[in-house]
Amino acid sequence: MTKDDDGMARGGGERLGTAEVRRVLTGQLGYALPADLVITTRAEIEAREFTAYGRGWRDRVEHERRRAEEARAARDRQAMVLAFPRQKQTSPPAPARCPAPPGDEPS
Repeated sequence: MTKDDDGMARGGGERLGTAEVRRVLTGQLGYALPADLVITTRAEIEAREFTAYGRGWRDRVEHERRRAEEARAARDRQAMVLAFPRQKQTSPPAPARCPAPPGDEPS
């Protein structure tokens, strides 16, 4: 069987559904196919791959957006200045001078 440029099979046969393909394969092989065997078309596989690719890019954009927001929030936290209430500063009292010991008086 060959394919046309549009991807349609030609050269014998009609398109079969999944149930018919299972029945034909079972008849040809002589035993039942496993229940977990998946039969799909190339178009369905390509559609799933395209969807997964698009979701991957969407997830990446969302991840980068969250990273940018977190970085911006971190910069904002670092830039915060805590304002303390202003109070009148009083100078501490001058230390008391000890009297000079006798005999060390200046002349």
